[in-house]
Amino acid sequence: MELKDVHKALEQAAIFKTVFDAFPHGIVIATPDGIIRFTNNAFQQLSGVDASCAISKSVDEFFQCSTTDEPPVSRLFREAGCQRIELANRFIRTGDKKIRVNLTVTDMDPVVCYTVIKVPHLTEVPARYDDLKNLYVALADKNEQLSQA
Repeated sequence: MELKDVHKALEQAAIFKTVFDAFPHGIVIATPDGIIRFTNNAFQQLSGVDASCAISKSVDEFFQCSTTDEPPVSRLFREAGCQRIELANRFIRTGDKKIRVNLTVTDMDPVVCYTVIKVPHLTEVPARYDDLKNLYVALADKNEQLSQA
């Protein structure tokens, strides 16, 4: 990889981080087996879970209720009187890949949207910038559709 390619990749990563952190909904990006690699500022603010505590843990710890131990995000939703709507196993195509997106919407006002994105073959950070950029476009469209429903 040439030096100019390295600089371009760093610029794209900086743009991605800015958009990612400014996105108004809580977003988690995870590996296909559900290991968290990224969280954005909204996820941290809304859930009270610091990124350093979430990275490398399973999304199940935060997004699925069990009978004995309620995860922090589920507790936050319950205490706020929110009803969760799961739209699981939706797919977004990026090039020749299909990326599964689990979208959770609550009836909080304003609407809070926690999105878990499982990216195939994501084992290290950063993920491919183009894949993530395409996901944001698709997520913005989906959020617009949901808000109008």
